[in-house]
Amino acid sequence: MLQGFGRSRREAEDDRAVGSRPGPAREARAVTAPAPAAMRSVRCPFCEAPFEVSIKAINGRCPKCTRPMRFEDAELNGLCNQNVTTMGTVRIGRKGVVRGRIECGALVVSGQLDGTIRINGCCIVQPRGVLRGEIAARSMMIERGASFEGSVEIGGKDAARPAA
Repeated sequence: MLQGFGRSRREAEDDRAVGSRPGPAREARAVTAPAPAAMRSVRCPFCEAPFEVSIKAINGRCPKCTRPMRFEDAELNGLCNQNVTTMGTVRIGRKGVVRGRIECGALVVSGQLDGTIRINGCCIVQPRGVLRGEIAARSMMIERGASFEGSVEIGGKDAARPAA
């Protein structure tokens, strides 16, 4: 017979941890609620609807338009010739050389980036960072010693919308 059949996974794990069998003794234990997860505010790049997701969330859907989104952060430290799409933060390390399209929640460039970039939040180009291409972001900061070449569109509702 399967142990834990007909009960939730958590109840079965609790029984294994305590070493007890289901019964009246189990109901007598105090049940504590899990601690609330830390949340972050995001905005859907498609319909502009603001909502909150857990910091631990990897992917999900917009509650308004139901389009799928990824929330994980990405760190690029080598040669990358592909497109990156996430609502998390994309970091390009000092040794990173990226060519392609990037759509993200925030961008931090310490290496080299050539391409089309759509950012829902802030773009930061750190010292010795090189950024070339078309950029649409809510805000942008180019630190001393950084390089930027191309066109930029800052702010506005359409700034961070992905091209159709």
